[in-house]
Amino acid sequence: CEPTELGVTHLAVRIVQERVAYHGGSILRLITDDKGTRFLIAFGLPGQQYGDDVTRAVLSSLEALERLHELRGPPPLPPQTPEPLASRENSKGGGGSGKASARAPLTTPELTTPS
Repeated sequence: CEPTELGVTHLAVRIVQERVAYHGGSILRLITDDKGTRFLIAFGLPGQQYGDDVTRAVLSSLEALERLHELRGPPPLPPQTPEPLASRENSKGGGGSGKASARAPLTTPELTTPS
């Protein structure tokens, strides 16, 4: 982690720890390297079995993911794509401004069927 990211990383680790502990799981390993921060998490270890450990693991993951998304903020908006030319001209009511257009009109080629 970069020093500027330590606070965010600490908060992210804490979120995962809280969600795993709440659902009865155990964090066995925390790995931080050039690939990021990863966890080895287990549910249903001896002495910590509940019978619904699979459900607890999934809920823990989903809740942690939701909280991490809140931490990061909303996803970025997709890039804006320009509206097609034909749509812009049609939305102006036919362009009855009386001015000559510098653009060539859009034409549709005639379709022919083989004889």
